[in-house]
Amino acid sequence: EEYNRQQGFRQVTFTTRERQKQASAMYLPSTGPARVVVVHGRRQHGLSSSAQTAGYLLRLMGISALIITDLTSVRENVSDWLADELTILGAWDYAVTDPDSLLGGAVNPQEV
Repeated sequence: EEYNRQQGFRQVTFTTRERQKQASAMYLPSTGPARVVVVHGRRQHGLSSSAQTAGYLLRLMGISALIITDLTSVRENVSDWLADELTILGAWDYAVTDPDSLLGGAVNPQEV
């Protein structure tokens, strides 16, 4: 827990692919250059224990985690599952390019 308190987290927003909608994620920085996009389950949220545990364990291994907060927030209707894929790809784009310089700079796509 002390490690997490020291490292903190950052709330970020990014744009989905194609539909250009705003989505959000929590960024858990770590000491290494690699980043992983963590996606929660269909009926969960980025604050679910499974997503948070994945982020925590990745951080302990020196890998930063970008946890998508809520996939459903960019859907236009309940059955709009394509929006989920576009949100995940938008999060990956954000993790690679870091357009707002909030993640420590752009990284090689192979490191995400």
